[in-house]
Amino acid sequence: MDYILFFIINRFKFTEKTISIKLLAEAYLSEVMLLDDNCIDYCSKLREIENKIYTIIKKENEKFSKDNLLEPFIIRGSSADLVKKSETFNILQESINVSQENCNEFANRIGSELLKRMGCNDDDIVITPDSNDDGIDYWGKLKFNNVISDKDSYVLIIGQVKKYSGSIPVEDLREFVGAVYTALESGVFGEDINRNTPYLLQFVTTGELSKAGAKVADVNKINIITKRHLSKMGLLNS
Repeated sequence: MDYILFFIINRFKFTEKTISIKLLAEAYLSEVMLLDDNCIDYCSKLREIENKIYTIIKKENEKFSKDNLLEPFIIRGSSADLVKKSETFNILQESINVSQENCNEFANRIGSELLKRMGCNDDDIVITPDSNDDGIDYWGKLKFNNVISDKDSYVLIIGQVKKYSGSIPVEDLREFVGAVYTALESGVFGEDINRNTPYLLQFVTTGELSKAGAKVADVNKINIITKRHLSKMGLLNS
């Protein structure tokens, strides 16, 4: 994790005050880099850290904005040099400490909890075997009343969970879509389920979505669930 981001989070953890970026930079130089204002290149180092802090704060805000969540930092001042934490700061704070569960345990727990919260009954939830998931970690039927006939109506929810840091490889998204199509054609979800069955795709990740990944997700109508969404739902850590 970025040490400066960790420093910023710790600085705001116990305060509701507005803090200037310059003050944050001065504290970082003093407490982390152990530099004082008598250092020959202190001024240049201060400007460098100020720029890095501003860039990091903007970057974290952009991540939340892409997830349709309130930005964790409120930037104020005529020179955009004053910062205050928002009500979603706790989500950022939790999201930097992802659960220590192994990948399979994490995927199984998240898949089951998401399906339950969406309204699937326990009998309609399937968590695929860890050793042979064929690119799909979980699926379930979300049933609803059919006012026209006695036949059950439902939407199939199909998901994949990837626990890693960094950018999501575009290949992972494409492989997920291919796995879903193959499963629909081969009757994995049931003999009466095929490409014409209404379905919803979910890709859960602790990583970040690149521009290329966002395009693939948009084209294939994949709902991306990030660690920030999981944190907001109280699911990120067990």
